Amino acid sequence: MDGALEDQATMPDADSRRGAPRLALVLPTLVGGGAERVNLRLARIFLARGFRVDIVVMRATGELLGLVPEGARLCELGCDRYRFVPRPFARYLRRERPDAVLVNMWPLTVVCALAHRLARSRARLVTVDRCAFGSSRRHDGLVRWRLLRASLALTCRLAAARICVSAGLAEELADLAHFPRDRIDMIHNPVEAPAAGDGGGADVWEGATGKRILAVGRLVPQKGFALLLEAFARVAERAEARLVILGDGPLRGDLERKVAELGLGARVSLPGFVRDPAAAFEGADLFVLSSSAEGFGNVIVEALACGVPVVSTDCPSGPREILGDGEFGALVPCGDPDALAEAMLAALARAPEPERLMARATEFDPERAADAYLRVLLPGQTADHEKRSAPSARA
Repeated sequence: MDGALEDQATMPDADSRRGAPRLALVLPTLVGGGAERVNLRLARIFLARGFRVDIVVMRATGELLGLVPEGARLCELGCDRYRFVPRPFARYLRRERPDAVLVNMWPLTVVCALAHRLARSRARLVTVDRCAFGSSRRHDGLVRWRLLRASLALTCRLAAARICVSAGLAEELADLAHFPRDRIDMIHNPVEAPAAGDGGGADVWEGATGKRILAVGRLVPQKGFALLLEAFARVAERAEARLVILGDGPLRGDLERKVAELGLGARVSLPGFVRDPAAAFEGADLFVLSSSAEGFGNVIVEALACGVPVVSTDCPSGPREILGDGEFGALVPCGDPDALAEAMLAALARAPEPERLMARATEFDPERAADAYLRVLLPGQTADHEKRSAPSARA
């Protein structure tokens, strides 16, 4: 199926959208990650404002596939590897002629920028980087590190605009790509409280006693869950508590063995991916992020939106920005299980302030973020379009 394009959802009210700008949101897949949730959230808002929306993926797979909003078209390029993307993506650009394209995450940004040039497309190409580069990829070796820097420099110069999801990440990109910082837009991710649904989030606390500690993320090295388990072992010596880590990934076996080695089998559970984690957040007494690097940290905002106290490693780049330099949650050094354990115990001992935390979360309002994205994607066109589409949107 290499090079194929499949439209898997049709747009209702096609007549009312005819002639409206078409926006393409490009991702590798629809796995259950933060970038994928952000793009689906933006798609819903763009559709509600009368735009046409294509969600373009290399493969139409992933846990969030069923959450593609009605009215969006899901277009599959039919590629399993990034190097195969340019030709089918160039065909997509020639055939559909979107007005603006938002490409997410390196290295997809690189190959799509090349395809855009290959297609001689007039679509406005905007790239968005969501993951920290240095701390997660410097260990790959000098050659790959130089290739990363060269590819970022090329992409920055081919794109019409560049977005990073935190100020720290924008500084890092500017440094790595030797690109002016003032030509990189910073837009915090649009995040809202997890929506209640039938995804099984309530079951994760069944039988739990004592304090409930939640962590969420892919089971990969960057998320630091081994560190979290070491810290939790120290917490469990001094407090009655249970730890739930939501997510799946290649380190599941390693983490399960570490749970057994630490004697935490009765205190820790790894229930896997939960599509609707609202009940898990709402039932938690504390949320912990233990990552070594985060471009932003959507899950921190989701916890705040549910009024749940947060302890986070002070990793680059998003957590410090979200938590207001520690005003809205504790920040601890990366790689220090003792410091993480002490911060967790201190947070559990404090009286919660859910209203204050929830108020902080509203600063990452999705509608506000959508406004910022549209100003970058369609500069000078957004207000006129929304004014024209307002009557049909209200109908």
